[in-house]
Amino acid sequence: MKELLTVDKEGWLKEIESIGENYAKFGAHLPAALKEQLENLKARLNKMA
Repeated sequence: MKELLTVDKEGWLKEIESIGENYAKFGAHLPAALKEQLENLKARLNKMA
């Protein structure tokens, strides 16, 4: 069960970087809520041990 609930922190941080690069293509057209959610996800991952 523990393995099923494990989060690949480093993998997700790399994915967030990739998503951020994709979001940058949209510039000012990107909804602020999407950027905010990505930033919140990154903050939560960085708080993980």
